[in-house]
Amino acid sequence: MKNTLALLLVVTLTVSGCYGPFNLTRKVHHWNGEVGESKWTNEAVFLGLAILNVYTVAALADVVIFNSVEFWSGKNPINAKTTRSAARGEAVASVTYDPAVPSLRVIERMPERPERVLELRLIKEGVVALDATGRIIMYSRRVESRIVVTDNEAHVIRVYEPDEVARLAQPARVVAGR
Repeated sequence: MKNTLALLLVVTLTVSGCYGPFNLTRKVHHWNGEVGESKWTNEAVFLGLAILNVYTVAALADVVIFNSVEFWSGKNPINAKTTRSAARGEAVASVTYDPAVPSLRVIERMPERPERVLELRLIKEGVVALDATGRIIMYSRRVESRIVVTDNEAHVIRVYEPDEVARLAQPARVVAGR
């Protein structure tokens, strides 16, 4: 067992290659800081995560895997942006997910039309929609059990009741042949 542990330590130090940003550990810590409304709740969750070795596992994964991948490839998979595109004729839409923010950025490109950009960014109160210049277009917030959508001047655009929210949260069903 001691030989295995020693070998693992040597491999870890050799493979990791650099100190690295410890993005997974920082994400766990950031989540822990926002999980509760009070410092006491955050402390209780922190102790639970520490007792369950969540921080230890996250740090080990950063040292052995993610920091090494970043050292050799230049990209850390924890913060990697994901982009997907779809085309119909000459029209192209691309969606980029950025876990560092976190946000979804949608870009629509059509011939002979200006590019349209919409970014949906997760904030503490809900979701904010931004245009290409970063100007706020809309907010979506949970108020009690409803979802309230407002414009940038806080005028209510739409209120989704709890039953609508539950129905919209259901995964879409794909029907074969359609």
